[in-house]
Amino acid sequence: MQKSTLEKLRKNSKFLVENFEESELTKLSKLEQDLGYGVIWQNFDKNTGCLNWVIYNNSGIDREFVLVRGTSEVQPYAFLNFYTEVYKAFNIIKFITNENKYYNYPYRVGLVQDADGNLNYAGVFYVPANKKLVLEECGFSAPNNLPNYYRVFLSFPRKTHEYFVEYNPLEIALYTMETGILVLNAPFPIYLQKVEKYIVDNSVPFANSREFTEANWLKKSIYRYLGILK
Repeated sequence: MQKSTLEKLRKNSKFLVENFEESELTKLSKLEQDLGYGVIWQNFDKNTGCLNWVIYNNSGIDREFVLVRGTSEVQPYAFLNFYTEVYKAFNIIKFITNENKYYNYPYRVGLVQDADGNLNYAGVFYVPANKKLVLEECGFSAPNNLPNYYRVFLSFPRKTHEYFVEYNPLEIALYTMETGILVLNAPFPIYLQKVEKYIVDNSVPFANSREFTEANWLKKSIYRYLGILK
């Protein structure tokens, strides 16, 4: 597990879905303008370490995106991939399912499979047609730890399922060391999670590895017998 110096969220983080002026699209690269979607960052606050990501969907189709970003100090990885279990404990994120798939709310998390077959959690952000999404992320610092790579990838929903998720609890210790905040309700290192699976037709870098196993009644019975599930 690499040490992350990004991916910190505040409880009242900024999150807006808004119209945009056509002139704003000049902030995107020519390729992004041609694709009909793209991302920029703005409004860095050196006192808080927070900035705003702005994801543009300048097309006539509602779309969902995975945001990948990095700095000269932190290799690019998918947003909400690192401290997922911390945010689960704090109830900051929501896992996407059939029931809430097209509701727009802050910090949605899906199970993402990339073009190389890698499978992991990542934020999946829903941006309606001809709208922009503004969301906040903290953990940045000037001059060297500001974004120098940022890109959004289209993601396509497949199916909601229950998974046994195995993660490294060192994630919890790293968060506490970096922030001084205790995580008292962290999930057991193996836990059951219902979540929507998404396909991304690009390679997505992940920073925090996890194992996902589809759950069925037999596996649930075994894990209950072992005391992992209640």
